Amino acid sequence: MSNSNTHNGRTARRCAWLLALLAATAGGTPRDAVPLRVMTFNIEWGGTHVSFDNVIVAIQRAGADIVGIQEAEGNLDRIAAELGWYYNARNYVVSRFPLAEPPAAAGRHVLVEVVPDHVVAVVNVHLPSDPYGPDAVRDGATRQEVLALERATRLPEIEHYLPTLASLIDNDTPVFLTGDFNTPAHTDWIADAVGTRKFLRYTVDWPVTRAVAAAGLRDAWRTVYPDPVLHPGLTWWAGRPPLALYAPGENDAQDRIDFIWYGGPADVNAATLVGEQDGPGVTTAVMPWPSDHRAVVASFSAVPAPAPALVTTVQRVHRPGDDIGIVHYLGDHHTADIVVRSTDAGGRVVAERTVDASGRRRIAAPGHLRRANTKPPLHPGSTNHRIPPASGYSRPAPPRQSRLPATPLLSASLSPSSGRMDRAIATTTSPSIRQGHLRPMTPASPGPTSRPCRRAGWNLIRPVRHRAGRFRPAPTSFA
Repeated sequence: MSNSNTHNGRTARRCAWLLALLAATAGGTPRDAVPLRVMTFNIEWGGTHVSFDNVIVAIQRAGADIVGIQEAEGNLDRIAAELGWYYNARNYVVSRFPLAEPPAAAGRHVLVEVVPDHVVAVVNVHLPSDPYGPDAVRDGATRQEVLALERATRLPEIEHYLPTLASLIDNDTPVFLTGDFNTPAHTDWIADAVGTRKFLRYTVDWPVTRAVAAAGLRDAWRTVYPDPVLHPGLTWWAGRPPLALYAPGENDAQDRIDFIWYGGPADVNAATLVGEQDGPGVTTAVMPWPSDHRAVVASFSAVPAPAPALVTTVQRVHRPGDDIGIVHYLGDHHTADIVVRSTDAGGRVVAERTVDASGRRRIAAPGHLRRANTKPPLHPGSTNHRIPPASGYSRPAPPRQSRLPATPLLSASLSPSSGRMDRAIATTTSPSIRQGHLRPMTPASPGPTSRPCRRAGWNLIRPVRHRAGRFRPAPTSFA
């Protein structure tokens, strides 16, 4: 693709979005659908082993507006910086539009403000890779054994997100589910497809995608291309240069395991594969291709929902002393006063400061406060924060127990015209680690099984699994 064509295409998409934004915001409420391009992209081990620059080029050539990233390995902020975009480190989402993570979402979705005061929701997942179902088929497992494997490994992981997805759809919020599912689709392994690919030996009603469909979501690729024989949409494995640590080959089953699902007031218009030159089904090529996964990008028309009243931090984890970005939506309220409170190891408030939020959607709060007449900052301590729900959400997030530097607690009073006071509280806290453990960051460079969790100031030690000659980091979930 020439630079001229790329520039012209990007300009045309930008103009289309601006025209849609003007139409949508006329009169203060959205009336028309907004065009969006959503992408899912497993960049493989941080995207640095082949060409990090080409990770950025792939996103740009795809013309994406929102990208769910898998295997960011501490490079999410770097991707956002290269693109000049926003990012959310808990959900691994980068976006050209502002992002906000509702306190009541418990880390399971992020809101994207595609039109002022109106949002869509994005859920991004990376399901466990091992044991891999198509490999079991290759190795002679029966259909019943494969289904039992899926129900024991990946189905429980996706089930955490299904109530969130269903609730967003019920609230007429456009929702997009992106991710590396590490499982094929039940719509692909059908009778007509048996024998069309190596190791596709019998039909399988894959339970993970069946569960997502039952929750009310639609598979963007299969909606655009209903025939899995004519358009298999294979995303793994891609033809990137071989690496000494890991190089998939002909004995690894190729399949479509990277998905974009959608629900609520949204329609899909097109879907394409982004990958290596001459890769099967690839229409947007980048060479050398930087990942073992091809990316998927889909074009949508979505009617965004009104943003709920909430106050939250831009990121949930910060280095001690860094300013804390705060984002708030007022909903039906008219004013917001945000107070930053700093706590000691026992959870006692030892300092407090009011931050003027008048007329500003996003503000920066001081990263730490000092005790009166005391120069040293607050010491690290064990904290237990409970996050009550923002207005419009019915359930509080569970308490979070963490061993992190003492962090400011953010509270906001949203004052409606009636004079009634609603309170919403958010806090910076540690992610919930299901696999791996945390330790203080050291100056030494991390090895292949220890990669920095940069935003937290801690190293996330991730166990590595080996199977059938494949080297793949075990998935880590920030729930």
